[in-house]
Amino acid sequence: MEDFEIQEFEIEHKPFVILNACRSGTISPFHTSNWAILFWKRGARGVLATEFHVPDWFAASFIEKLYEQLLVRKPIGEALLATRRQFWEKEGNPLGLGYALYSRPSIRIAE
Repeated sequence: MEDFEIQEFEIEHKPFVILNACRSGTISPFHTSNWAILFWKRGARGVLATEFHVPDWFAASFIEKLYEQLLVRKPIGEALLATRRQFWEKEGNPLGLGYALYSRPSIRIAE
């Protein structure tokens, strides 16, 4: 993270970044920033990151369902909520709450 922070660059085209790795949104007591904030500062339109440990099997399943929601052009906020609810209502699995949205909830995939 330190190497990423000291480099001078800006991300082109304002992408929406998904960090589907454990605790990519968590601020460590050893740092004043986190991966999500670093991408946001560098020009990302928004970031979706995890706030706690999410098992690999769940991360893969969750992101697949989230992409399904995004590909039918739902805004990210609505897609994230629908995906969380799907896991909670069908499996009683609350791990979707580990995903934090660092953006406006109205962002959506455009052609």
